[in-house]
Amino acid sequence: MPRLSLVKTGNLGYLEALDKRIQAGEMDTVINAVNALQNTGWSINPTVFEVASYLWDETDGGVAGLPPRDGYRLPPCPTCGADLTDTTSRRDTRPWSSHGQAGRTPPATCCAGWT
Repeated sequence: MPRLSLVKTGNLGYLEALDKRIQAGEMDTVINAVNALQNTGWSINPTVFEVASYLWDETDGGVAGLPPRDGYRLPPCPTCGADLTDTTSRRDTRPWSSHGQAGRTPPATCCAGWT
């Protein structure tokens, strides 16, 4: 697996300075904390999930911090501006990976990646 940067930035000078601090052991506490977070397993609390599912399925939403089920508008597609709430504007429903574009910029029919 390739070595990844701790911080995503285009500032190569900053990355080089950060790398020097990491190599000097000045960032050990931060590195250990990030590694601990990455190694922490997670699971869905079944009781919380059951309550949330009930509230979502049996109410109109808008309770207990849940968004309303109806009338909620998705923001427009950040690439083409299409209305993602309107299913007729979804020109292509294949995921980006089926376009051979996984992890890259969306294809011309970009709405597939946002829904």
